[in-house]
Amino acid sequence: MGEFEFNRNTATINMLVKRKVKLAKVEDQTPILEVVGLLVNDLDTFNNYTIVSDGKINVKSLQVKN
Repeated sequence: MGEFEFNRNTATINMLVKRKVKLAKVEDQTPILEVVGLLVNDLDTFNNYTIVSDGKINVKSLQVKN
């Protein structure tokens, strides 16, 4: 699901969410495995959230699954 980073000096908690993504052509949704000679079959997207900042909760809610 994600990785958490705790910083006791600044009283913050960060959460990094990593998800697999696939490239596809818009016209027919055919998968794209190579771009300019580079393999792109193992791609990830990243979102980083600061859950606690300066010791206070920074987000009211967080949707992590669609």
